[in-house]
Amino acid sequence: MANKGSTRLSRQESDAIINNTNLGLDRITEVINRLTDKTYGCPWDQIQTNQSLAQHTIEEAYEVVDSIENKSANDTCQELGDLLFNILFHTHIASQNGLFSLNQVIDETVKKMVSRHPHVFKDQKIKDISEVNAQWEEIKRAEKNIQGDEKIENELKDIPANIPALNRSIKIQKKVSSIGFDWNESYEIINKIYEEIDEFIEEEGNNNEEGKLDEFGDILFTVVNLGRYAGIDPETALRAANQKFVERFSALEQFLTSKEKSAKNTNKTDLNTIWQKIKHGQ
Repeated sequence: MANKGSTRLSRQESDAIINNTNLGLDRITEVINRLTDKTYGCPWDQIQTNQSLAQHTIEEAYEVVDSIENKSANDTCQELGDLLFNILFHTHIASQNGLFSLNQVIDETVKKMVSRHPHVFKDQKIKDISEVNAQWEEIKRAEKNIQGDEKIENELKDIPANIPALNRSIKIQKKVSSIGFDWNESYEIINKIYEEIDEFIEEEGNNNEEGKLDEFGDILFTVVNLGRYAGIDPETALRAANQKFVERFSALEQFLTSKEKSAKNTNKTDLNTIWQKIKHGQ
């Protein structure tokens, strides 16, 4: 990435870099240089910060996942490009502010990956993936100097609070499971879900809004626990359920349209009957 003291290239030199398909990341770097140029750049790009770009980073990452789940290679290629551009934009801004450079980012990740894979880059032997995961966590603890009686407490505090709540729940549960704080059978978790639902019903009967919120959170947390125990990623499962609902509701609307009706003007009994037929492929 260019720094504060770099000399701006001529338009012709800049275009030559951008259009040279052999230059790889340098092409994106030059696009960003042009976009953020204080005189000739784009007004939106000129005022961006790492903070303002953060939400876009999250959105781009989710769009990558969406394209992968839709099994569209072309879309995945494009979305990965958008995410890569966003990452390089972050690095450019940090470099301009004297925080770190692209080379430092690369150096940090290379050192981390080599350090966390001693079974690949050193002579350490492992037997299976479970040992890989255990080794990974142990190395992370050493890197963060997490040790002593409060090790798990410190690890729980180290889980970012602003990641999606379902993902944070499963990370919390995996941490405590690693020291044996876990369920013995899935039916125990299912029974716990019923228990939490009963507690929610009780709070609802008492018209206790705060209590309902608390118990609903417990229901979600326990459902995530069931997914984790069964080896199901809750975020992936919920995204699939969302998409399935959208497809079925679209089919319901199409059916009603063919009958010159609308969902808004159809009674709930009829809507449910149609929904069940769509659900079972009738």
